[in-house]
Amino acid sequence: MTDHKYKIEIWDEQGKRPLETVAEAGHFSIAAAAYSAALEVHHNKAVVMRHGARLIKTSFE
Repeated sequence: MTDHKYKIEIWDEQGKRPLETVAEAGHFSIAAAAYSAALEVHHNKAVVMRHGARLIKTSFE
């Protein structure tokens, strides 16, 4: 596995910083499924999928 895992995180309301990591995955498809699940569970919070420092998907603009 690489050092740059995909992470699914809950961010603060302003979308400035992560508050909690809810999942980590070494493969994009698994991370994408975890991101979708996190959106369903945390539908009123900012959810982010990252790969290293790069934001892949966000639930906020």
